[in-house]
Amino acid sequence: MRAFGDQLLVASKEELLLVDEGLDVVRRIHLNFMIEDFDIVDNDTLVVCCTGSVAHVNLRGASTRD
Repeated sequence: MRAFGDQLLVASKEELLLVDEGLDVVRRIHLNFMIEDFDIVDNDTLVVCCTGSVAHVNLRGASTRD
């Protein structure tokens, strides 16, 4: 779990969830692998990894690139 602005980023199996302060899911970003770890690179970008895979996630445009 990481803070992202006024929301939290939470990894849940194959999805990244953005949740608000009431812990309601605001947005879901599906990935094609089980998330083992992720880190914030800058204000718009995450790096998400699992065994054998790394994805670059643009949070503003909700695009992913493996």
